[in-house]
Amino acid sequence: MFKLDRYAQYKHADPMKQVIQHGAKASCTVSVVTRKDYSTGSGFHVGHGLVVTAAHVLGDDVNPATSISVTFDGVSMYPARLVLREPKMDAAVLKVLKAPDNLGVIEFGDSDKVQIGDMVAVVSSPEGFHDTSMVGRVTNVHQSPDLGGNEPAWTDLLLIDVTLLPGSSGGMVLDETGLLVGIVLGVMDRTGQQQPLVGLNSVEPSNKLAALVNKAFAKVKR
Repeated sequence: MFKLDRYAQYKHADPMKQVIQHGAKASCTVSVVTRKDYSTGSGFHVGHGLVVTAAHVLGDDVNPATSISVTFDGVSMYPARLVLREPKMDAAVLKVLKAPDNLGVIEFGDSDKVQIGDMVAVVSSPEGFHDTSMVGRVTNVHQSPDLGGNEPAWTDLLLIDVTLLPGSSGGMVLDETGLLVGIVLGVMDRTGQQQPLVGLNSVEPSNKLAALVNKAFAKVKR
């Protein structure tokens, strides 16, 4: 049986704990209200009040009547507006109005350097449970399901063994240094069909999103 001081040393030796705590400072829950529906998803702050999420979190019919809000602590809600949305990449960027000053910032890593077996942490809001964190490994890289039309969002994916529940979409996937290597898309089977509980846990690589995020930064700075 470990003595208390020895256990404390062992506990703090886990580098992924620091990665998760870093991610939690920038993680948010995205809530979308339309005339007919209410849904939540995940997102994360990349600086200047900009939040990255998956396009499908916002639904197919984003219009002026759509209400978008985010929370970074599970309590305080902040209104947000859509800056850019690219359904073909299943990615979107929001601008949080009057965002808190103490938000963490997630920086992009090089997803082309990710290898099978690398450890990753997912910080997201499955089922609306804010800042839920899970750790796993990359199970495959550069994977494309057989969709026929070769949709950009579903090509050249990372696959991970982290359990993904509804509401995880748009959540961050961080490497062991705390850099973003992708965002959660969801769970699919080999043909690209969405599966609620079983299948391949798919991640959009960060390098596919970099241009969209840079474009959003340029747009809000005008």
